[in-house]
Amino acid sequence: MIVAASDLHGQLTEHLISLVNKADLFLLAGDLAACNETRKLAFKYYGAMPPKDELRLAEKSDVQDAMAMLARLEKLGVPVCIVKGNAEMYSTESLPKYEDFVKDFHVIDIDGKVHKHGGLKIGGLGYFHEAEKLRMTNSATPERLKKAEKEEKEAKEKLERLKKIDILLSHDPPQGFLDLITDPNAPRQAIGKHLGSFMIRKFVETEQPKFHVCGHIHEGRGEARLGKTTVLNVGNGKGEVAVINGKSFRFE
Repeated sequence: MIVAASDLHGQLTEHLISLVNKADLFLLAGDLAACNETRKLAFKYYGAMPPKDELRLAEKSDVQDAMAMLARLEKLGVPVCIVKGNAEMYSTESLPKYEDFVKDFHVIDIDGKVHKHGGLKIGGLGYFHEAEKLRMTNSATPERLKKAEKEEKEAKEKLERLKKIDILLSHDPPQGFLDLITDPNAPRQAIGKHLGSFMIRKFVETEQPKFHVCGHIHEGRGEARLGKTTVLNVGNGKGEVAVINGKSFRFE
């Protein structure tokens, strides 16, 4: 039995722990930190860079939260496969990078890698920015576009390593599936738009894994079909997860 979740944001509920304790594997699609202050800044300065001092304090808290969650995850007693979410991407250069400190914990970072579990192949892809989504939300500054194009190139290279997998674990949902922004508190440039990943959608359409486990868009929680692939958005952050048994699944 596989338990899948995303966007825990500092919370490991008793319900989630009880399910994971019965599982053979736990899949986590990113966003470890509570992100209370970072989220406020992101919404307030959407499309622009927040003041450095405010951002540094918020991201420092996120790093501490992420490390605390990783320490809790490694004590669950089952293997944990993880990819980073946007909450694990830090702009403050003086802070430790997620890719560096995640190695200090007994979890399996499968970003750009394939993890074999029984007869299944599980491929992972961490969060990355896409130029087209920046354009859709009117936040495509030259600096942001340059960074997004670099991240897209890296993501494409990682996806090339994930051929013939059974499960894709990514933070972003595929474009047009379980990715509609409806939260009235979200920035107005984003509300009413589908902000899933174009690149991930193309990959899923081509490779057709059995399952695509994702999160990021909290209000997108649920299931959808993309060709032969069952897409499971488990990113509502309320402790509800997907339980996968072979070809079947359920939400709990």
